[in-house]
Amino acid sequence: WAAIGGGDWQTASNWSLGTVPQACEDVIIPASGSMRIIEVPAATDAFGRSLTIGSNGMVINNGNLSISGSDDDGIFLDINASLENNGFLDIFNIQNFGLTIGGRIENYGTINVSNLSTSFELFIRARGMLDNKMGSQVIVRDNDWSNF
Repeated sequence: WAAIGGGDWQTASNWSLGTVPQACEDVIIPASGSMRIIEVPAATDAFGRSLTIGSNGMVINNGNLSISGSDDDGIFLDINASLENNGFLDIFNIQNFGLTIGGRIENYGTINVSNLSTSFELFIRARGMLDNKMGSQVIVRDNDWSNF
């Protein structure tokens, strides 16, 4: 992320490479001294190999966000980082944790975690929180729930 503040995920000039992230790219929202809110618009498909949200970063997914192929964590939320899911969040084919939560996830939509190389779907760190709102769902497939 290169924009000083927040903005639209689909705006190429907001990104350090000058293009909207592709499925083969690691997406990083760096830590900031002030809040950055990045929004995936409704009816939009967004992609990344991994997603790291630094402190004071927030991603609001109103569309379809797919994270796939990371050699490490799929999504990593630092302390004071947040992700609000109002759409469909798909995390798959990840080598380590699907979600590492040090901040807060508010889920109003669907989170799907599948086909991980380890049996660790979610790792909620001290002070981390996953708030699954009424009518929303977290689906974990093809893995062992014993480590959840």
